[in-house]
Amino acid sequence: MANQVLRFGVTDGKDKRAATWNLTARKGVNGPEIYLSCRELGGTMHTSFHGSGSWHSAYTREAFEKHIKEVAPEGTDRFIEKWPRPTEIKPGVTVAYKILTPWTTVTTPRQEGERAFVEIPAAAEGNVIETTILLIDPKVQVDTTGVYVAGALPLSNSDTAMVISAEGPMPKIKTPGKVTGRLAKGVTKEDLKSENIRALVFSDDDKGNRLIVEYVAKSEE
Repeated sequence: MANQVLRFGVTDGKDKRAATWNLTARKGVNGPEIYLSCRELGGTMHTSFHGSGSWHSAYTREAFEKHIKEVAPEGTDRFIEKWPRPTEIKPGVTVAYKILTPWTTVTTPRQEGERAFVEIPAAAEGNVIETTILLIDPKVQVDTTGVYVAGALPLSNSDTAMVISAEGPMPKIKTPGKVTGRLAKGVTKEDLKSENIRALVFSDDDKGNRLIVEYVAKSEE
């Protein structure tokens, strides 16, 4: 089975967008292997949903050795977080992951000739787009009334990975409190002086679903 790829992102339908994403599925030894990556990060990190049930978000080995290891706290490895495949929300349906895109993040100018992707309509002022990756058993019918279906990928075990989006208020998420940021090797504060620097925050919601929240980062002078 050839690799299946779905590219998607939130846009204003005109000349601005937020970050864009790749969802890739391939056949693995223990079942489907699914990978989520932010295209703006150039393949330096991804979230993996392995058929074995061992899921994680991590830097690639190359990116960790080249950019992160030297500046990370002692004993840090390339894995950002690990967790087992979650319990189904109902028979045959698993919430694999979520991406939250607040209305304030749709600021990146569209470029002529940029690679095409499925365009998810942006949220109104004050709201967020909650994009959810679902893993669905072939015997299950999913009601998509009131949501935007960005697409679906057939998996090697006959399941489907479906990407849906809905607009609403910012959900409750766990916050880590104050954190200390570190610059990757070779990056300076001058490199962060841009209107379109993105921050991806790893967290989970009050139901225990893993997620990423996208923000527009602003460096301190």
